[in-house]
Parts: sequence; C-alpha cells; structure tokens
Amino acid sequence: MAQTLLINQKYLTDKSVINDNTDYNLLVPVIVVAQDLDIMPLLGSDLYKVIIDAVAAGTIAGDNKTLLDTYVQPCLLYFVMAKSPIILRFRYMNRGVVENQGEGSTQITTDDMKFLEDRYLKIAENYGNQMIKYIKANPDKYPSYFTSYGIDKTSPDRTPFNAGGLYLGDDGYCYKPRNDMDCYDRFDH
Repeated sequence: MAQTLLINQKYLTDKSVINDNTDYNLLVPVIVVAQDLDIMPLLGSDLYKVIIDAVAAGTIAGDNKTLLDTYVQPCLLYFVMAKSPIILRFRYMNRGVVENQGEGSTQITTDDMKFLEDRYLKIAENYGNQMIKYIKANPDKYPSYFTSYGIDKTSPDRTPFNAGGLYLGDDGYCYKPRNDMDCYDRFDH
C-alpha cells in the first residue's frame, strides 16, 4: 500500500522555492520522513491518523481541511525544505556516496547548506507552534488530539519548539519573590 502524502509535487513547487525541474521522486522519501518524524509528533498519533485517513479516502473536509490547509501543509513544506538540500546534493551509488554536480550550476558550501536547513527549520517550527496553539484553542474541533495516550500511541508534543529559557506555562503566572517571602504574582505583560 502506498504511503499517503499530505503535500504533492504541485504544492511543493507552487508554495516554495523548489524548482519544478527538481526530481519529485527524490523528495518523496523526505516528505514521508517529515510527516512521520515531525508532523505526527506534533499532532499525536490519533489526530494524525484522522487526517491521513481522510486524505487517503479523499474525504478531508471542514475543520480537518482547515487544519491541513492552514497549518499542517505549510509546516510540512518547510520541514521538507529543511531536510531536502542534503538529499538533493548527495547520492548513494554502487561506488559510494557521490556529490551531484549539475551542468552549469555551482554547488553551495556545506555551511550554506546548514544555513538553509536552519532557516527553513525555524520557519517550520514557527508553523508548528501556530498549529498547536490553534488546536489547543479549538479542543471541540480536534478531540482526537487529546486522546493520543498509551504505549502504542504517540502523544502530541504540546510545547514543541521553545527558544529556551524558563517555560512558565500557559496560565500567565510568574513566580517572583517579594520582600524576602515567596509568592506568586499574576504576570500580565
């Protein structure tokens, strides 16, 4: 059975800087990996399965279509863009790993490739954070997001991409000592 992809070649070339002469067959494994290792942990296995099954059946509609079109696909696109430079640059051949040398083109440096990967990864993470906020703000629309628990399931990563620092939760409370006494003050900045 073929893997259900959440983005296709037209979406890739229309919505990104990926050129339409890029071999789409090289990108399919990248899409699969990004769906499995990046998108599924964000959605959790239950909501991911709902979306995949609806796309596979051609019945994606309503709130799930909104989630797919507005959040999942843009997030997935930038994960694919972050992961694809190395795939497009190097090939595994019988004689070993070789660098792809296109006619009339100049290869970027490894540092430039890392820069692109980091840049697109940050964009993907931003879309991922927006997606999680949207789902959490609409729990009645996505109940399967809150049911992915168990040994055979992947629970959604509810705080996936933090820039570091101290996470204080979503309740707006910040722990601040005052007058040599410990207390909690409402943080409304």
